[in-house]
This record gives sequence, structure tokens and C-alpha cells, in this order.
Amino acid sequence: MEKSHFINMGVNELLHEMLVNDNVQFGEIDTYNHIRKNTNNFEIKYIQLLYVDILWFIEDICMTFENEIYPLELLSVLNIMHPNDILKYGIHNGEKLKETINYGDWKGLNKEGNKLLSFLNLAIELPRYNQGLKLEYNLRKVRGYVDVFNDVLKQVNIDIEKMMKDKDWKLKLESKKKLNQNNQ
Repeated sequence: MEKSHFINMGVNELLHEMLVNDNVQFGEIDTYNHIRKNTNNFEIKYIQLLYVDILWFIEDICMTFENEIYPLELLSVLNIMHPNDILKYGIHNGEKLKETINYGDWKGLNKEGNKLLSFLNLAIELPRYNQGLKLEYNLRKVRGYVDVFNDVLKQVNIDIEKMMKDKDWKLKLESKKKLNQNNQ
């Protein structure tokens, strides 16, 4: 495919291609241009939307453990779940998985407190330290995209985590998440 085809893709579509297609060669300048185009030259409201899209994409990346599939979002909260809640989710090996992955301070994986990097670090680190836990994809290219996105945030002086805590933004985010869940 032509490079311009990838630049014109939506973020979820592009990140998916980066995961599943080894032939996708997308450098930093390409990523920067993709982010610039999708945020209308780094407008704040579009940066917030892009952040949410990237976060939700990463949260949906799956790992397998004893033939069960777990989205990364679930793995990130599994260590604080009560055993009854684990069973309620229909996770048969949840308690065993919880014991397997309880290896340290998950929030400490990223010192900057950036959720995108925390989820990626979690996905990369968990299989290294926990036998039987397998990541569905190599995240190197997605990590590169997130690194460039974080560089853009620094360049335009945006504290995305602080911005995402805004009450009005949280309400918009919750309604968008409910709409997405209803459409599935």
C-alpha cells in the first residue's frame, strides 16, 4: 500500500494494521503527520479524542492464559478485584491468573503517570515475568506511535492526564463509551 493510504487511516485502523501487518513501515515523521492530520493541527479537543481512541485500542489488546483470552484492561484491574467479581465476569482461571500476575506495583510501571505508557508497559512486562501469559501481538510499532504522540503532547505543552480529569470531559467520555458498548 502507498504511504498516503496509511496517513489517511483512522487511528484504530492504523494501529490495527501496525499490529497485524508486518509489512507496514511507519516512521516517526509518518506518525507525526498522522497525528497532526487527525487532530486538525493539534487542536486540544481532537488531541483528547485521539488519546481516548489510542487508550481504548490498547485496553482491548488481548493476552492468553491457560486458553482464556483477557483484554489488557481487565488485566490492569484484576489484581484489585474480589474473587466473587472475578467469577461474575466469567473468568474461569481468574484467581490463578491473579496470583500469577501479582508481581509488583503496576502503577509504578510508568513514572510519568501516563495511562497509554502504563498499559503498554504492562502488556510488555507481564509476559516477561509470568509464565503461561502470552501477548497476542508484538507491540513495538504501537509503542512507537504512542511515543510520538507523547512527544507531541510535550511539544504543544499539554498535560493530558490532568486534562482528562476535567468533569465535563469525563461526562463526554462516559457517554461515548456507553455509545460504543451499545453499538457492539
